[in-house]
Amino acid sequence: MWDFLRMGGYWPYVWSAYGITFLLLLGLVAWTVRLRRRRHRELAEAEAKLDAGRAEAPRRLRPVRAGGGEG
Repeated sequence: MWDFLRMGGYWPYVWSAYGITFLLLLGLVAWTVRLRRRRHRELAEAEAKLDAGRAEAPRRLRPVRAGGGEG
């Protein structure tokens, strides 16, 4: 087992490469989670503004066409 971990004498390079890769992947996951939460919050705020705008604005009625639309 120790021979495997020593990697034929190249263990500092091999294990540091694994460590750097792991840290970068962990950082990307954390960045993605933070970005997703921020976008979710922005979407919720935009939807709340849209709902508030609908509640304040009166509804527009469709104009009635002359002749009832037939023929």
